[in-house]
Amino acid sequence: MIAPARGAHGYGIIVDPSLSRPVEFDTVQCKHCGGHIKVKPGSGYTVYLMPTDTPNVYREEMGFWCGRCTGPECLACHRRYKGRCRPFELWLDQQEQKIRNKLELGRFFRYIGIG
Repeated sequence: MIAPARGAHGYGIIVDPSLSRPVEFDTVQCKHCGGHIKVKPGSGYTVYLMPTDTPNVYREEMGFWCGRCTGPECLACHRRYKGRCRPFELWLDQQEQKIRNKLELGRFFRYIGIG
C-alpha cells in the first residue's frame, strides 16, 4: 500500500488482470465538476498525475486551487472557467431549480386547462 497523500479526498484501486498487482492511488475531488483527480503521493493537492498514451504511466502536472470556493480544481475546469468559480454544488442546485420551475409551470398550465 502506498502512503496516502495529505488531504486526499478518496482512494482508488484498479485491478487489471494484465498487471501483476493492483494499481492504487489517492484522489482529490474537483470543486467545479465533481470529477476525481489522481494526485502524487505525499504532495497534497499540488501535483496531479495525468494519464499518458502508455498504460499506467503518468505525467506530473501542477495542481490548481480555487481561492473562491477553497478547493482543488481539475485541469479541464481550470481551462474552461479561466479563474471564474462555478462550484459543482451550486450547479446542481441550479439544475434542480430548473426542474422544479418546469414542474410548477406544467402544473399551472394543467390548472388553467392548457396542458
